[in-house]
Amino acid sequence: MVPRVTYSALVVVTLNLPAGAIYRYASPMISSPKIGVIQQALTDAGFSTNGVDSTFGLDTLSAVIAFQNAKGSTPDGEVGAKTAAALGISLT
Repeated sequence: MVPRVTYSALVVVTLNLPAGAIYRYASPMISSPKIGVIQQALTDAGFSTNGVDSTFGLDTLSAVIAFQNAKGSTPDGEVGAKTAAALGISLT
């Protein structure tokens, strides 16, 4: 709430968030220990991320898309539940 503003009624907003985490290339780039797990799984599967630095950069994006193409998945460059399962990892 904003000081010195009178509100006549509160509005409840419902957000439909995706089930689980989704990791993707963004600006600024996302860094997380879980991205390191994703990078290691991609590397172990034969898709180079140019090292494991726990940052979802262009090399990780390219590896994710190549992996998704190889598995017949939609090559959206995102690591959600389906891509994580195909990699044999959990995002939780």
